[in-house]
Amino acid sequence: MKKQQQCSRRSSIFIYKTITASSPFIEIDLNLTPDQMLMFIHGFKYIIPCQSRFSRKPIDQIVTEQYKNISTIVKNCLKDHTMSITDERSKQAFQALEHLLYEFQSKKLSRKLDLRAQHEYKIVRTIRRLIRNRTDIVIRRTDKSKVFYIGNAAEFERKAEEYMLKTKAYEEITNGRCPLADNLAPIFLNVARETTFINSIDLIRKLEKYVVNGHFQSITKFITVDVTDLYTMIPRQGALEALARFCIKHSKQGKIGTLTIDHIMKMARLILDTNCFAYNNKYYKQIRGGAMG
Repeated sequence: MKKQQQCSRRSSIFIYKTITASSPFIEIDLNLTPDQMLMFIHGFKYIIPCQSRFSRKPIDQIVTEQYKNISTIVKNCLKDHTMSITDERSKQAFQALEHLLYEFQSKKLSRKLDLRAQHEYKIVRTIRRLIRNRTDIVIRRTDKSKVFYIGNAAEFERKAEEYMLKTKAYEEITNGRCPLADNLAPIFLNVARETTFINSIDLIRKLEKYVVNGHFQSITKFITVDVTDLYTMIPRQGALEALARFCIKHSKQGKIGTLTIDHIMKMARLILDTNCFAYNNKYYKQIRGGAMG
């Protein structure tokens, strides 16, 4: 028994001191077990195996829901690349997908996988129970690294209010009407795709291409910069003027794709002027700078 306790303590210390790409930011004492901490370290992209086996839904319903989610994503991707979703090859592929999902749900799990699925299912339940009982904590996803942030709810709210007061970039909308439903989505200009990194994986692929093309030299320098409060520091008029110059430079006969420069500028102003969000049961509008991402 004493040996088991010593192993448990060593495991706990090892997990808390190991930094990974998905290590969470925890600013409050949760007294997590090693297994609970490891689950947070796995991060948002971690898929717990075979959790649908613990669902009370019938297999047919589970398969139907999974098929709908996956097939919708695939069909949208095919449409984006002007590929058919109704030809014979596509029909066969989607039929095979549905059959595969049903086979996965019906197949008996190996003992090892079954034990792992049950173990991780219990860990998630304990975490959910912990969160329900700790009304003093807040759990969020970080902006860039997309890992768990767990902190004190009151402190989180204090920091948010302090940031609003410091930047003076937001004002509360007090008419009681939700402004979010009326907003247009931002437009991503295809011309900037080659010089824009979507995420860390995209960055690695661009670097690999950079090396293959022979641009990587011993004198190559990589420089990163960070701007404090970047969301609120970019002057709107300056940003619009930069966008206008960018559009003029890359336009063809006054258009970017099917959109005129005038339409793009009007939409940019619309987005900047109607950037709203909900926080702490109140609506806010950004009146300085612009949202990122």
